[in-house]
Amino acid sequence: MAVFGAPQAHEDDAERAVRAALAINEGLAVIAERAARRHAINVQARIGFESGEVVVGDPFGAATMATGDALNLAARLEQQAEPGDVVIGAAVYTSVRDLVTAEPLGELVLRGHAAALEGWRVTNVSDAVGRPRGVPGLHAPLTGRDEELNMLLDAGRRTAG
Repeated sequence: MAVFGAPQAHEDDAERAVRAALAINEGLAVIAERAARRHAINVQARIGFESGEVVVGDPFGAATMATGDALNLAARLEQQAEPGDVVIGAAVYTSVRDLVTAEPLGELVLRGHAAALEGWRVTNVSDAVGRPRGVPGLHAPLTGRDEELNMLLDAGRRTAG
């Protein structure tokens, strides 16, 4: 299990998690390919995750522990994954939908959840790191701040120069 955002949360934790999950699967595929030449083994992972509130702490002074519904949901999404798959929940999908190619799995009936929940199988992630900002198609130029903008540009020229 991995927890992104602990002990410090980042705006792009969902993106980091997706990239890490796909990198794990790519690494395992390379290992399996090399091992298959020598032995008849195949190593694959099923990865599922979701975003949400969790409680993280060190209850016994020896190890950090995390608990919460997001972890339970992640485990249930993992159970829906086939070997080599990365399955994400709605909260993660909302955060990364502009960066990933994902196939909807439809409504999933998951143990411990009364209502069906949506899931997606991630197949690819954009090479561009960072979530696109703003509203697509909307351009809002800085207005009424010419003096401040000129001060910033001047400071930049002096620093570079």
